[in-house]
Amino acid sequence: MPSTPPCRSRGGEAESGQWADGSGQFASERFASKNPIASRVVPTAAQIDSLQPVSEVSYRPERPDDIAAIHAVVAAAFGHEDEAQLVDALRDAGKLSVSLIACHDEQVIGHIAFSQVEIATNPRHARVAGLAPLSVAPAGQGEGVGSALVREGLAACMAAGFAAAVVLGEPGYYGRFGFTRGGGFGLENEYGADAGFMAVELAEGALVDCSGLVRYAPEFAALG
Repeated sequence: MPSTPPCRSRGGEAESGQWADGSGQFASERFASKNPIASRVVPTAAQIDSLQPVSEVSYRPERPDDIAAIHAVVAAAFGHEDEAQLVDALRDAGKLSVSLIACHDEQVIGHIAFSQVEIATNPRHARVAGLAPLSVAPAGQGEGVGSALVREGLAACMAAGFAAAVVLGEPGYYGRFGFTRGGGFGLENEYGADAGFMAVELAEGALVDCSGLVRYAPEFAALG
């Protein structure tokens, strides 16, 4: 079993590199004690409640000329290169299914990545995306950029044909976007997470017949 979970999505708010925040200090202590990466990526409920959308921020798919800036933002959000290298590896392997950026004054200040995951029992072959990592540059954290990236990212996943999404993160944060406990769908994960492993259906009934272990792309195994 992998030693650490896919970046919980923070980035900075769940925004920075937190798998949502970037400061690397938001996940619940109980989950963080078992999952080092998660602790660097999830915001607290209090931080979430205080967020306000950033004005004059635009969101769009990444372009080739954004790659260096994305790497820099992800590394700054998490405080090290691991998650930035993960994004690069997923891209190089053709597994970065959805990759969106947040821009302010023509500068990249946030990024969200989704890659396809595999479910042990998936008779209808529903396409399911794994959200990770979510990153927001330190200077843009706490402004609602992470929330906007999650919403835009899920919409992009739907447009790309994904029927559901999963995430490792803070239930109080991701519940705002429709995510609920993965175990409620009969889903398990590689990282021993319970309430912190969540799923959302993007198409009604997409996960009804699904069950068992959810596996992220092998590139995640290099983390930690």
